[in-house]
Amino acid sequence: MRRTSSGVLSLRAPAKLNLGLRVLGLRPDGYHLIESLFAPIELWDDVQVEILPGASKIDLQVESAPGSGLPPALSRVPSGPTNLVFQAAAAFCREYDVQGRVRIRLVKRIPAGAGLGGGSSDAAAVLRGLAALIGGGEHAPSDMEALALTLGADVPFFLAPQPALVRGIGEQIEPLEGLPPLDVVVANPGISLATAEVYRAADALGGALTPSRAGSTMRAFGRLGLCRGSSEEGSSEEGSSEKGSSAREAWKDALGDLLVNDLEPAARRLSPPIGRLAGQLRECGALAVSMTGSGATVFGIFASRSQAAQAARTLRGWRGEGQRLTADERPAEQERADERIERRERPEGRERRRERRREGRERHERLGEDESRSGEPGGGEPARAPRECEEERSERGWVQATRLASPAFDI
Repeated sequence: MRRTSSGVLSLRAPAKLNLGLRVLGLRPDGYHLIESLFAPIELWDDVQVEILPGASKIDLQVESAPGSGLPPALSRVPSGPTNLVFQAAAAFCREYDVQGRVRIRLVKRIPAGAGLGGGSSDAAAVLRGLAALIGGGEHAPSDMEALALTLGADVPFFLAPQPALVRGIGEQIEPLEGLPPLDVVVANPGISLATAEVYRAADALGGALTPSRAGSTMRAFGRLGLCRGSSEEGSSEEGSSEKGSSAREAWKDALGDLLVNDLEPAARRLSPPIGRLAGQLRECGALAVSMTGSGATVFGIFASRSQAAQAARTLRGWRGEGQRLTADERPAEQERADERIERRERPEGRERRRERRREGRERHERLGEDESRSGEPGGGEPARAPRECEEERSERGWVQATRLASPAFDI
């Protein structure tokens, strides 16, 4: 967080990965209960906030960062009231009776609607920034958690982004220590999936609820010896280096237990390119591969920064700038799977499904990608949420080599 001489507050809003995501149940109000390890990564949007004299008003300017490489389907973010950033500013001003003109500039690097939490992180950055502008420490992040939760299930996590065990619908947050800064490659096949659609498909497939057994997340924590909210003291620099090396080795062994995403089978059914991209990450030498959030972004964990960088170059080379990542046509097997989901989920049949898909695409063209209240799980999206389009495709994908931000992301 940095204040310029002109009074503008500059903040960084990080993306996150879900290192495993278990769907444990369904509340009566339609929200899914989840368990996941949230980890911020060294990929962020820039957010600038200022409060000017004048009539109460919110001005939001959205742009893509130079060189971000975001394809159209992953960069459509509205600049009006449907944007979660706009809604966060409006909610804060109501809650704390802020008078004046709020001006926000949002520079996007995080793909929209991709399971990386970009919209939620941007909203949390605005809450942090406005709190700092109107009173310094008067409104601490803990005071804003309830307000943040009204905006989306993932927003509270981003008020103080650090590795954490997240439960409930995303509001139960336990900070974790001991997560090494693993090197990762995150990749998206140029597809923006609607969170509600993925949960709906998971429910229809009967795979949204985890069987009654010890969760893989907790089993992996036990093997890794992760600490909750406490740190070890008195270690020398050499000892810390040795611990970091041993921690990486322990993580390599436990990744299979941890990186289980219960939403991935449903997301792959909706968009087969997710599975193909995951396979390509494995071919590039990833130690483990998984999907983050409700997709369509997947990630691979690599043994070193140089290996991650090489893998990212290889993935880009296989596709080439401006080339379509995957064919639009789905295999016959996939069509049959969609028909089974359709019969269980929507009795009105396939023609109505196509019609609604067309309507959803038309809405996206008019309004752009609406990140508001999406939850970008987390798991906070209600199962009964309105149906948008099944997916938004692009002719280009997106690949980025980065690292987990540990012990915390510098906001």
